[in-house]
Amino acid sequence: MRQLITLLIIFLYLAPNANAQDDNGFGINHEFGVSAAVGGGFLASANWNHFYGIGKNKNFRIGYGLRFNSYTGKNRLYTSAPLKLATDETLVDTLTVGSARMSNVAATFNAKMRFAQKVEIGVNIDVLGIGFGKETEGEFVSSENDEFNGTQTAKPTSVSLLLGGDNDRGMLSSEIYVGYWITEKLNARLGLNYLFTEYTTSEKLAQDNARFRNKVAMPFIAIGFS
Repeated sequence: MRQLITLLIIFLYLAPNANAQDDNGFGINHEFGVSAAVGGGFLASANWNHFYGIGKNKNFRIGYGLRFNSYTGKNRLYTSAPLKLATDETLVDTLTVGSARMSNVAATFNAKMRFAQKVEIGVNIDVLGIGFGKETEGEFVSSENDEFNGTQTAKPTSVSLLLGGDNDRGMLSSEIYVGYWITEKLNARLGLNYLFTEYTTSEKLAQDNARFRNKVAMPFIAIGFS
């Protein structure tokens, strides 16, 4: 979240001073795209965004959108998600999921800045979404109470909400990228995806907690159409 705020400040500073550019796909309000991220699992996404130009030359654009995310991962380690547990190493419990699978549909916030006629950098992040997926099993290990240790059932957390850092809930995806307009309506993007996924166990376990989170950063590639 701090990286997103820093980039927005940089964008707002540079946008009014950027040189005017001939309109290509960057200047079109609607954008559709697909992306794939690999490393610590596999994430496939499809998105629609709507942008608004800001400043005299419209080289800085912000907008909103919708994104569908589908994630799979093997032997993923999920740790206690609530803030009071996640920030205290002595209270962190773990849930190891052999086959993590989940999806969500989320509303997104988007920002991008053009630095040359065909080059842009941008950020986006899920804000609010609905998660879904099949129930699975995980191996639970408590940091202080072994009463619940062993196999537990869990499902993807149903509500995704951006609250900032360890306050976040559910499955949330964000991207930082560099894009290049190949043609007037086609662009390619390369960047880093930062993904939160979360499971909720069928019953509350040690520390009266049922939510467990995994964080992973993955390089991604994307194609967009305006």
